[in-house]
Amino acid sequence: MVKKGEPIEEYKIASENLRWYSNIRFAQLTLFFAITALIANNVLVNQTLSPMFGNLIKMAGVFACALFFYLESRADNYWSHFMKRAVELEQTLGYKLYKERPIRKLRTTHAIRAFIFLIAVFWIITIYV
Repeated sequence: MVKKGEPIEEYKIASENLRWYSNIRFAQLTLFFAITALIANNVLVNQTLSPMFGNLIKMAGVFACALFFYLESRADNYWSHFMKRAVELEQTLGYKLYKERPIRKLRTTHAIRAFIFLIAVFWIITIYV
């Protein structure tokens, strides 16, 4: 529990949360790759599947994309919240670690979401082809 008036402690907690949400996003992306590879292996390599079962597995791929898109969005919401709070605390503490961080034109979350979206489009196309 952070006592009122201890911004350094809150700053440390915000920093820990930023690291945790950065790590969880990496773990989620790794799990998404593994699930996508498993589904792709079953659909694209295993040609003995019935068309109905094959389409069911492809729909599972679309569902996995939707799920991980949501998980990425939520993780980004929390990461952004803690980043904003850490920057606010830096003003009080006189720090510039987060305030002066390199800003990219393409945020990581947008690249991850675009990748997941493209995989979902792939699965949707395979259902109809």
